[in-house]
Amino acid sequence: DPGFISVSNQKFTVVSKVYNLGKAVGDSIFWEIKRTTPDGKVSVIYRQKILAPYYSDSLTLSVPIISSKDKGLNKITVTIDADNEVDELSESNNSFTREFYIFEDEATPEYPQNFAIINTDDEKMYASTANPLSPEKDYIFQIDTTQLFNSPLKVSKQIRSVGGIIQFDPGFKYVDSTVYFWRVAVKSDSISEENAHWNYSSFIYLKNSSTGSNQSDYYQHLYSDTQNIKLNDARLWQFAGVTNLLQARAGVFPTAFTHAGEFAVNINGADITTSVCGISGIIFNVINPITLKPWLNTFGTGRFGSDPVCGDDRIPNFQFNILNQTSRIAAYHFLKDTVPDGYIVVVRNISGKDSATNTYAWQWEGDTTVLGSGNSLYHVLFDNGFTAIDSFTRPKAFIFMYQKNREEFVPTFVFSKGISDKIELTHPLLAPDSIGYIRSPKFGPVQSWKELHWDGYETDTTMSNNPKVSVIGIKYDGEETVITTVDKTQKNVDLSFVDPKQYPFVRLEMRNADSISFQPYQLTYWRLNYIPAPEGGIEPSLLFKAKDTLMQGEPL
Repeated sequence: DPGFISVSNQKFTVVSKVYNLGKAVGDSIFWEIKRTTPDGKVSVIYRQKILAPYYSDSLTLSVPIISSKDKGLNKITVTIDADNEVDELSESNNSFTREFYIFEDEATPEYPQNFAIINTDDEKMYASTANPLSPEKDYIFQIDTTQLFNSPLKVSKQIRSVGGIIQFDPGFKYVDSTVYFWRVAVKSDSISEENAHWNYSSFIYLKNSSTGSNQSDYYQHLYSDTQNIKLNDARLWQFAGVTNLLQARAGVFPTAFTHAGEFAVNINGADITTSVCGISGIIFNVINPITLKPWLNTFGTGRFGSDPVCGDDRIPNFQFNILNQTSRIAAYHFLKDTVPDGYIVVVRNISGKDSATNTYAWQWEGDTTVLGSGNSLYHVLFDNGFTAIDSFTRPKAFIFMYQKNREEFVPTFVFSKGISDKIELTHPLLAPDSIGYIRSPKFGPVQSWKELHWDGYETDTTMSNNPKVSVIGIKYDGEETVITTVDKTQKNVDLSFVDPKQYPFVRLEMRNADSISFQPYQLTYWRLNYIPAPEGGIEPSLLFKAKDTLMQGEPL
């Protein structure tokens, strides 16, 4: 790490892992890592005696890069039990070698800095080569209004230059309030444009703005770190999902279950309903897929043609008598017409041990004589995934779960084998979280801070979003401190009081919360206005002087 290493990197990281596939031994063994540089020299960069791993172990090592000798093909060889002190059935899998290149040929966008705000409509761009003394090469520069670089506005130029600073003039005027993406790569006849090693940057042109940093485009926001929130395919912020467990129990009464509390539906172990109101029924529990709250019936009467509810702990139950055709038709309309798309339905039957306490699948199917072809309680259950409903031909219990008109929820069901079996069914539910964090990259360094500007919108009518944006100051040693936090009523904030000597860098963090509609506030942009610290680069073509003779030990 990184996957592409150039001489401009100061170091790279090696992560090695070892697995013990055989007997656990109590001996200590040597873990050794060697490096082979392009000149063929081999050096031991790590050697340590460790307790032989019983199962697995890992090691992370930071390796420095010396640009004058490390460019080219390098090798890392990792060996466990380097001195062959442990007898093994096979010694052939104790060592592994990874080859990799450290490249000299690389150019990096330097100005405007990534996420910059510029206010000049013909600003030129500058890249810096990894090796400022690199001989003349061809470099490809591209600019577009999308990071995919596939729009009709894309401009591509090939520039031949020695190492140092390379200037790129796209040759057009920027459009106000538009984000531009640009990239640079070393041209190679053997590597296609798609496979070239590109380095990327972006900026926004704001005609009347001060300089600073901005994130407003979809691809710019992807560079932010997020927790429990993400940008979906529709380019909207969406809370991450939380996995919950929906569980239901059922059985024939009284041979399997003998008391009401055994007939329960729960989410994550917390009962949402217990008990039933007699036998000869079918019960539906309807659950909101966002809040995971159940629909509630009306005590003593029953909504949507359902049977009267006989207890406070049974209000989430919509129970219909299956012996009565009118009740079965009401159940059909309840599922077909009343339950909204996307809602989760738990179906349980309440069977007695005698055949006369039930009507069965073939009888439910016969209700088409009233409702018309393909319309019955049988059909609406079958069409939603209860494909084994035809096996309900005698007294037994079943549980069926589905989500109305949502393919991502796989319908599932279970039957008891007889009248004495207790059955249980569990299904995972993915529901949105109610809080998430968006954390920007680090912006700066600066000469002076000016303002914070940010904006967004709500996607629902509840106005229940409660976003807060924190300005986090960062010292040179990396220590971070929250300087100020603002809510959605404060979208233009003066930051001139922030001392740039104490906090030369800043990052922004949004806490996005909505526990009612579970729809996050849609951050469209945030930007910081400031006077940036000057940028610089090594440009040997302007002036380069070196002595041709050195004394031993004299620095060059």
